[in-house]
Amino acid sequence: MSLAALGSRDDLLGDMPGAPPPPGITPNFINPPSQARGLLVVDFVFVALTLLAVSIRVFVRRRLTKSWGWDDNTCILAALGSVALTVVYIELTKIGYGRHIWDIPMSWLQSKSNLQLFYTPSLTYPFIMLCAKASILLLYLRLFSVSQHLTVAIHVGIAVLALFYTAITGTVIVCMVQCTDITTRNSKQFCLNFSGPVLILIAAFNVLTDLWILALPLPLILRLRLRYREKLGVVVVFTAGLAACAASLARLVLYARQYHASGQFETWLQGTSSEFTIVELNISIIVACVPCFPPFFRHVSKRISMSFWPFAPANRSSPDTISHSEVRTIPRPRLALRNIPSGIPNNGIHYPNPDDDESPILSHPASIHPKDQPHIDIHQV
Repeated sequence: MSLAALGSRDDLLGDMPGAPPPPGITPNFINPPSQARGLLVVDFVFVALTLLAVSIRVFVRRRLTKSWGWDDNTCILAALGSVALTVVYIELTKIGYGRHIWDIPMSWLQSKSNLQLFYTPSLTYPFIMLCAKASILLLYLRLFSVSQHLTVAIHVGIAVLALFYTAITGTVIVCMVQCTDITTRNSKQFCLNFSGPVLILIAAFNVLTDLWILALPLPLILRLRLRYREKLGVVVVFTAGLAACAASLARLVLYARQYHASGQFETWLQGTSSEFTIVELNISIIVACVPCFPPFFRHVSKRISMSFWPFAPANRSSPDTISHSEVRTIPRPRLALRNIPSGIPNNGIHYPNPDDDESPILSHPASIHPKDQPHIDIHQV
């Protein structure tokens, strides 16, 4: 085929819409309605919040508690993946992502590089979700020295997540290889039927695993009697977790309705579903960082108080470290013998510890039921 023929073919495809428009609708390649702006605004806002939360986490773990762990590594990987996904979405909006398919020139959809770019979010999403959920589960192992049953459940959960998301990643790679050749993709049943069932399967799996991860520590937490401030912290964490579950559920409903209606996913719908994807991913990362917020805010408040009252008595600990009176391991309930007058039996009464007011979330030693309580290691936060 001559160069002139190739040029005329590209010009012809450039004038054709990606699909026939509905009756009464004229394709608009110049300034079409698009969800690209809303998608990018949501993405930038949530990625900024994620980077802020992860920065606080890194500061607390490196400077204050000095307790770096695998949950921190996976959290950072998830945050980097979220930033990479933002770059992908920026590039996708340049080739019609978030438009109606009839407002996208056929030449854009016939480009192999463009088709590969359309598959890229499905390639990065499993990696980010695996790292974010693994970070939360590894945080459970850090916080709770619990029964063997819960420890086994956490390890099994991480293994199931790794197997599922690895399988999805492999499937997407096969699809990118097999389904981006314009001359053969429409003749392969695999390429025609890939998107719908796989995306619905991923969304359903995420809803189930989000709910499972959220409910996993509940039996332990419900056996604790918490002060108002501690209850408020737990409510904040679980509210954020429910928001992630709601986003994944909304995406599942969106996919199911569209697939039931037409059997495929239109590029306009992909823009809407991607907003829920961004919310779900980034909230999952932020939830994994929430336990590091109380030590950080105490550190900041001490710095501020020292700047306003330079002649105040020295703190019990350096501003750059968290003392054991502030972040400590909660043992099983035992009698507090401090300040009990000699010769007077305590009769099993727990006398208050003056340091308790500095406790972080879930760190009140007098707030645990007396029978069969978990061992919660808050010093590792």
